[in-house]
Amino acid sequence: MDGSGQDGKKVLLDGISKKEDLKDVSRKGRIVFEVLIRGQDSRFRTMSDLLETHGWICEENKATLTVPKDFFSTGDARAIETVRDAIVKMKYLLKVAKMDYDMRVISEAPSVGKTESVAKLKVGLVGDAAVGKTSLIRRFVLDQFDDRYAKTIGAKVSKKEIHLALPKGRHMRVDMMIWDVMGEKNIAELYLQAHFEGMQGILAVADVTRGDTLTSIDGWTASVRHVAGDVPVYVLVNKMDLEDEFDMELREVSKFSRTLGSPFAFTSAKTGKNVEKAFIELADWILSRGKGKMAVVPESDLSPQAR
Repeated sequence: MDGSGQDGKKVLLDGISKKEDLKDVSRKGRIVFEVLIRGQDSRFRTMSDLLETHGWICEENKATLTVPKDFFSTGDARAIETVRDAIVKMKYLLKVAKMDYDMRVISEAPSVGKTESVAKLKVGLVGDAAVGKTSLIRRFVLDQFDDRYAKTIGAKVSKKEIHLALPKGRHMRVDMMIWDVMGEKNIAELYLQAHFEGMQGILAVADVTRGDTLTSIDGWTASVRHVAGDVPVYVLVNKMDLEDEFDMELREVSKFSRTLGSPFAFTSAKTGKNVEKAFIELADWILSRGKGKMAVVPESDLSPQAR
């Protein structure tokens, strides 16, 4: 099975960057890389979260990586390399765990009458400690808030499914893998950068009651872009519910965001203000490859102290 699709097309899984092996992928449809674990192995389930950060969808003893055929036909070497890396990571983990498996490549035609597309995104929240990154994720994913502070150690990954409207009545389902990266500045840069690999966009978070957390965003953004490339950055100034403690002004945030080429929003994880809006707009921005003007929070939505 390994390396042979239904259409008999030979695909070298460990050398997928060879474009001659994918000559027929300009047709509409998708390519599905499917891994079947032999037997119900609990060790495979423990790998699921890690594998899903590389684009795999895991269930029971099966994992699939689905890629639109036009993903390859553009000739984008980085896109092909991303798929190759996901496959190599899967095979490496299975080898280390000494698990038996079958892997195959399936070439699929478009589904008749299907109006919903599916995308998988890896996004991250970065910023100094205690700016509210974990609380923003909790509000977006669970619609909950807890004002007890708990330091994030390393990185935590949450999942959220959203739906975006597309032209001609179509919809896109977006599976967001949301990385909550610890905000300690004294952590080794290489350790932090390991979490940034493959990120497609970030929410850079500042605390409206601590002016220095806004300028810190510049360093966090540079660290991500050094690893992941020129990904979209959406600036969030959090804790706008603490109106009596504001330590920055609207003009300051606006000027800073322009230097990054980023939209911005004032948010509150406690009330939910602009939280869902920011996550959804970031996803839409990533999927549209940054084209089009991003919306920002109108001044009427801001407290007088922030203007």
